[in-house]
Amino acid sequence: MKNKGFWLELIGLSAAVACGLAIALAVVSATTALALPAREMQSAVAADDAASRPKTFTGVVTDTSCRARHPASDKNAAECTRECVKKGARYALVAGDNVYTLDGDADEVGRLSGQRVQVEGILEGRVVTVNSIAATQ
Repeated sequence: MKNKGFWLELIGLSAAVACGLAIALAVVSATTALALPAREMQSAVAADDAASRPKTFTGVVTDTSCRARHPASDKNAAECTRECVKKGARYALVAGDNVYTLDGDADEVGRLSGQRVQVEGILEGRVVTVNSIAATQ
C-alpha cells in the first residue's frame, strides 16, 4: 500500500512541476511578444522621421509622359515637356536611372523645363515635394 501512495505523490508532483513550467514559459512568451512590437514601432518612427527630412536631388526637369525621351522632333525638351503637362502629364525629375514626380509650384518648375536642376524636397515613394528648385551648371 505504501507503494501506491508513493506513485500517486510522484505523479502529482510531476504534474505540478509541469504546470509551473508551462506558466513560466507562457509569461516569457507574452513578455517577448509585447517587447518586439515596441522595438518595431521605434524603428518605424525613426524611418518616418528620416523620410520627412528634405533631401537634395540633381537631374533634368521633364514630364511623366516622355520622361528622358521626347519623341516630338519639331520641339526641344522644354517645349515638349510643357506641352505634355498641358495635356495632363506631371512634371518629373530624371536623376540618373530614377524618375521622380515633382509636386510643387508648377510655374516655378515649368520655367526650368528641359534644364539640369538641383531640387531640395521631401521624398515620399517616387514623389518629391519641392521645397526649392534651381538651375545648375
